[in-house]
Order: sequence, then C-alpha cells, then structure tokens
Amino acid sequence: MNKVAIGRVFLETFEATMKEKNFMRKDKVFHRIVNGKIVQRLSYYKFIGPEVTIQFSLWPLCAGYEYFNIMAGDRLCVVFKDAPSCMYEQAEDYIKYMPKALEITKEKLFPVFDSAVDYDSFLKSNKNISALHPTSPAIYMLGLLHGNYLECQNFKNTWIKRCIEVNRANWGTDYHISPKKQEEFDQECKDYYRMKEAMEKNDRKTIEGYIHSQEQKSLNSYIKAFFSQKKYEKYQETGILPFESVNICPTT
Repeated sequence: MNKVAIGRVFLETFEATMKEKNFMRKDKVFHRIVNGKIVQRLSYYKFIGPEVTIQFSLWPLCAGYEYFNIMAGDRLCVVFKDAPSCMYEQAEDYIKYMPKALEITKEKLFPVFDSAVDYDSFLKSNKNISALHPTSPAIYMLGLLHGNYLECQNFKNTWIKRCIEVNRANWGTDYHISPKKQEEFDQECKDYYRMKEAMEKNDRKTIEGYIHSQEQKSLNSYIKAFFSQKKYEKYQETGILPFESVNICPTT
C-alpha cells in the first residue's frame, strides 16, 4: 500500500480546513492550543496492515504530559459511534475516501474541539467523549484545580497501590525493574505527599504553584515537539511563545 500517497492526500484534503480553524502543522500533525490551556491535535496513522485511521487528542496542559504520552489514556469520541468507516486493501480506495473523512471530521469532531476549550469545558466534554482513562493524570490535576481533594486522594492512593501490585505481579517486588521508571514513580509519590499536605491545609498557593509547574512542563514538551530547535531555544531564553494561542469562548 502506498503510505506516502495516502499521507500526501490526507494533507491536501485537510490542510485548508485546518488552517481556517487556526491549526498549525508539523509534518502530518495538525495542532493548536486553545485559550492557553488545551492542546488539540489531529493526524492520520497507517497501521502495519491495511488499516488507516484519523487520530485526534485533547490534552489539558495542567496534566503535565510529555508529548510522547499525549495519546496515553486515549478517549473514544461517542459522537463517532454511528459514523461510517471502511477498511480497504488499496491505497487508491483510501485516497477516494479522504473527502468523506474530512466531512465526518467537520461534522462530528470539530464541535467537540470547539467546546472543549478550557479546563471546565474539557470536563464537560465527557458528554461527547467517553470517560477519561482511570489512570489519566488529568483526573488528579483537574481535581486539584477544582478543590476536589477527597477525589484526588482516592485517585492517587489507588494509583500507587495499582503500581505496586503490577510490580509484584510482574517481578515479585514492590519496585520498578527499570531505574528510570522507579525514579519517576518515586518523584510522583513525593509530589503527591507534598500536595496531600497542602490539601489538608487547604494551601491553595502551593497547589496552584504545582498546577502551574505542570502546565509549564506540558508546554515545554509541546513546543519542543512541534517547533524547531531554534524556536524552542529562543522560547527558553525569552519566555516568548513561538505561536499565538487560539481564543474560543466556552459554550454553555
């Protein structure tokens, strides 16, 4: 199957529409940040077999995601449930289907993109999108943001317990077999216990400082992934973003 031809036609079919909606493009990925809070991306993906799919993600900066994790806990869009899809053997058939794929994307996905534009509307978007993955950092961070401290602690305690149980099942130990993974887990626990103390004291200054640090972590990863090394270095030096955030008023 001609993967190059499919990718080229995907870009030719989608690019004008995506630019109208103020999406930027890096290679085959269209992306934008809305209201300085929500990263939205759309691309196509060619599997090893005959399948081709249009992929998307909504990514709250407060989750502290690294770019390579933004598809982790990927959510299924309920509004696509009844949308037609086809699997072909020939690249030519996928190429002929691309205009239909754009039509479905405009009808089904764009309203979701345009409604999930800040942290509150991102949560409300679950009426169109299935529930967040139960281990998604967004659950914990949005709970911190909105002061849902009991929910935050239940989530994190369950997450720590689950990590330990997985380690015991896989390696017969409470610890990660990879030193890097163990270091990440230890840091995650350390951050949580610091936030737990802040939650118990209702110390919003500490909590909001942590949320801001996670936003910056996500933002740094986003800029490094989607912009040139030169623009990333300039951002590191000046703090000036190499793009303009798209402003959209949340729908009620």
